[in-house]
Amino acid sequence: MGVLFAENQQQTGGRIHYVLFNPWAVRSNEALNSFDSPLMKLLARAIYAIVGVSVEEAIAPSPT
Repeated sequence: MGVLFAENQQQTGGRIHYVLFNPWAVRSNEALNSFDSPLMKLLARAIYAIVGVSVEEAIAPSPT
């Protein structure tokens, strides 16, 4: 992906300065601590248990 991005920079005139990667729901304490409401923390914990991935899984390179 990085190589294609660099090659396409010529086509975009260098207007794109960075690429964001969002692994979606990552189970971490920081995610849960961002909520003040105990109800929201409980809801977030339930959602992360269903669809969340560990930090190690989120940062692993994608298979090609």
